[in-house]
Amino acid sequence: MVNRMIIQQRLKKDGHEVVVAEHGGAAVRKFEEDRTGFDIVLMDLQMCVPPSSRRAPVSSRTQS
Repeated sequence: MVNRMIIQQRLKKDGHEVVVAEHGGAAVRKFEEDRTGFDIVLMDLQMCVPPSSRRAPVSSRTQS
């Protein structure tokens, strides 16, 4: 939680808009709703990971 707050404050200070999700599944949903609205997606290692059937397509799109 502290790391999230520090990163949020730093990104906002640098002029970025920050969108926060409570877990990995919610982060994937937010990305899928607005794929062009995000330049980068940061996820904490402790965030829940969506099932691999949903994770793989997002990973392949973001790496190209």
